[in-house]
Amino acid sequence: MNKMLVAVFENERDAFNGLSALKDLHREGDITVYADVVLAKDAEGKVTAKDSNGNSVSGTALGFTVGALTGLLAGPLGFVLGGLGGSTMGLMYDLYNSGVDAEYINDVSKAMENGTVTIVAEIEEEWVVPVDSKMDEHNGIVFRRLKDEVVYDQIERENKRAEEQLEHLKAEMSQANDDAKANIQKHIDTAKEKLELMKTKVEEKNEAIDKEFNEKTETIKGQMDSASDRHKAKLQKKLDELKATHEKNTAKLKDSLAKIKETLNKDIF
Repeated sequence: MNKMLVAVFENERDAFNGLSALKDLHREGDITVYADVVLAKDAEGKVTAKDSNGNSVSGTALGFTVGALTGLLAGPLGFVLGGLGGSTMGLMYDLYNSGVDAEYINDVSKAMENGTVTIVAEIEEEWVVPVDSKMDEHNGIVFRRLKDEVVYDQIERENKRAEEQLEHLKAEMSQANDDAKANIQKHIDTAKEKLELMKTKVEEKNEAIDKEFNEKTETIKGQMDSASDRHKAKLQKKLDELKATHEKNTAKLKDSLAKIKETLNKDIF
């Protein structure tokens, strides 16, 4: 199962020993580590990223997911406690794409006291004992969440709402006088702009999940090169499940994109 893992440690030595243990489990085929980063929180509460000497969180599709969660954990706690001012809307977008919820961010943020060092990683694991045992050896507090794929259903819902709004505006336009029509047209133009933006985001999301799928596939294949026969069978199962999930999500995005284009081509515009 694809999860976002966070492990909080009292010091840097324990954190890097914990990271080394994660990578050992990866090499042995017990888990798959797709991307990781180590965060240090100083005495003043400032969070900085440390070199993990492993999978980089920069420049890859997988890295953007871990990077989004990293940005949230380094951001203002007021965000996860309900502060949604303009300066935090970018963090809301990161939350939307990181695959976790605000409650998870809040729990982790509370554990990340000043002076602690934290591992943030996207992993694949079937059961929690191997990771929990290794992190416990190094005094790590573990938080994990299944990566939520609600984003695909959210796109469908947003597109449906936009279509319903346009149908309502079209009905109003047919019955309005000239003065009212100008105001309704402004709403129609705004709705079209939102749909165009949604279309762009869906296209970008489709491209991003293709890149993520390819990177995850290469990661698992790399594990298989040195895995035992027992672990190779488990890794092949991961590949098969990864492919099935990717095909399902790609189909949802293609369907959403087709519906958005259909709505944009309606005579209301």
